[in-house]
Amino acid sequence: MGKWSRQELEGAFEAYQAAALRAGTSGDWRPWAELFTEDATYIEHLYGTLGGREAIYKWIQATMGKFRDMQYFPVEWYMIDEERGWIVAQVWNRFQ
Repeated sequence: MGKWSRQELEGAFEAYQAAALRAGTSGDWRPWAELFTEDATYIEHLYGTLGGREAIYKWIQATMGKFRDMQYFPVEWYMIDEERGWIVAQVWNRFQ
């Protein structure tokens, strides 16, 4: 059995999506970045691999902070691996 239950993982993913929506409409990406661990690895298909929460924040704030009124980030699909505690998802960026 994994460290987190499926319910905990689902809750964390919901919190992530809610933080993204707030950040996308406010332009403040700090609360979104704070959801990542200090040693997180973030793989972005255009920007490459980012290491650590602060690097993730600097990238997302510089890249997305200039946009306002982003309405939503629809999740096309996701999977939860309870044993590893992983959530893998396809998330779209939709501008108003």
